Amino acid sequence: MLPSHAIRANCGALLLAGEYTVLAAGGQGIALPWPRHVRLSWQSPGSDEVRVRAVDREQVVDATGLRRMLLEWGQSVPSFTLTLDFADRPARSSSAMVAAFLGQHLAVNPAHTLRTALQLHSAMQGGRGSGIDVAMAFHSRPMLFRSGDGGDLPQVTPLDLPAGFRLLAAASSKALPTAEAVARFQRNARVLPEVAENFRVAQQSAVEPIARLLRAGDAAGLLTAWRRLVPTWLLLDRLLEGDFLGDKAEAIAAEAHDLGAGVHPSGACADTWVAVHPDGARLDELERRWRRRGLYTEIIDAGAGADTPESA
Repeated sequence: MLPSHAIRANCGALLLAGEYTVLAAGGQGIALPWPRHVRLSWQSPGSDEVRVRAVDREQVVDATGLRRMLLEWGQSVPSFTLTLDFADRPARSSSAMVAAFLGQHLAVNPAHTLRTALQLHSAMQGGRGSGIDVAMAFHSRPMLFRSGDGGDLPQVTPLDLPAGFRLLAAASSKALPTAEAVARFQRNARVLPEVAENFRVAQQSAVEPIARLLRAGDAAGLLTAWRRLVPTWLLLDRLLEGDFLGDKAEAIAAEAHDLGAGVHPSGACADTWVAVHPDGARLDELERRWRRRGLYTEIIDAGAGADTPESA
């Protein structure tokens, strides 16, 4: 039975390594929880809509296809309205939160909730996506993620980071919807196989070294590792047909580099950034500069963990 009251939901996912290459079977990625404290409300009967309210957008999505899919799966779900209220924060991982919520309440066997949520999310995204943000909605902690192969569930290895390890997250407006960006990447990877392979090798070879740096709380090492990945931005820009880099993205990165910080894109199209610097004062200054640019920013203690979902 689906609840009629509102709940608090966690978490958004910040990708620290493995962007796009985590999509392939066996691909690895590193994700950090970005607590959203989203107020998720379910009303039934409703208007078969998913409504998203956030500081960066107001969106209404037709959910008749989602309900039809649930019916095909043997779930007799009446008409509904599902609202995700991000309050004064930007919307991130909204489709993953919807999938996780439905998976938790619709799975016939409680042991299959993650699998159900991943199947729902894949269907909602047109068969695209790795599921890393769905896994984050369940685990709400730093993780090393490996995509499943041949229908297998993904593997999630917790990453224990030392308390006080600070990162700066920033969000700007989306250039492309996530599903469209992923479709474009996959299409161009077939057209430009050498570019795609160079991007894959560079990204995947960095994942496990970055995981070790995070476990050690080595901000200087992470800064260096991210700087080595900067040349891959040009490859990704080609695979996304010029919709990754641009004046906005270059200005955001330039301010980070000007202060000696390491910066890494996290998101479909340079809509989310994560920065690191061993000097906390420099990180605070970068936050001020990014805020003046109109970005939503937040300093995150990566080793502090995240709250678990609760009723509200």
